[in-house]
Amino acid sequence: MSQIDLIRERRALRTALRARRQRLTESTRRETADAISREIARAGWLRAGKRVGVYLATAEEISCAALMTLAMERHCRLFLPKIIDHRQHRMCFTPMGAHYRRNRYGILEPAGSQRVRTRELQLIFVPLVGFDARGQRMGMGGGYYDRALSWRLSGTIATPRIIGIAHSSQRVEVLPASTTDVPLDAVVTELGIETFRLCAP
Repeated sequence: MSQIDLIRERRALRTALRARRQRLTESTRRETADAISREIARAGWLRAGKRVGVYLATAEEISCAALMTLAMERHCRLFLPKIIDHRQHRMCFTPMGAHYRRNRYGILEPAGSQRVRTRELQLIFVPLVGFDARGQRMGMGGGYYDRALSWRLSGTIATPRIIGIAHSSQRVEVLPASTTDVPLDAVVTELGIETFRLCAP
C-alpha cells in the first residue's frame, strides 16, 4: 500500500470510528468510565508514589475523573499532557495543579510551566479513537502522543506502561498502522483489560 493510500484509509477509518463514538449516549459514557475505574482498581497498577499520566477528556472521550480520584486516593502523583509546540505537534507532561487554561483545541491543560519527560512516568493512560487486536492505537491524527513516546519504538525500555482507555465498540480487528505509531501495552474497556505485552503491576 502506498503512503497516500495508507493516509486515505486511516482518515476514512478515523472518521467512521469517531462517528461511532459520537453516537454513544451520555449514560453509556458514564457507565463505561465507572466500569473502567473499577477494572483499574482491581488491576493493582495504582500504588502510592507512582507517577501516572492521565488526561482531561474532550466531549467525545471517556472521562478520567473517576480514575483520577482513585489514583489520588491511592497516593499516586498525577501528570497531565500539555502542548508545547503546535507547529511540530509536540507535547510534554506537567504536574496536575490548581490553575488551567484551554489550548488551541479547547482542551484544558495545566497553566504551570514545569515539564516532566515521559520517560519519568510509570503509567500513562491515553485516549484513543480506535485500537486493534495487536495493541495498535489510532488517535485524533495530530501525533502528539506518538511523538512524545517515540523512544518506546526502540523496544529497549519497558516503561512507562501505555494503557488505552476505550469503549469496547472502538475495537477493530486490524488498524492500518504507520511506522511511527507507538503501540499500547494494554487497553481497558467496560468489558475488562486486554493486554498486548507484559503489563505487570
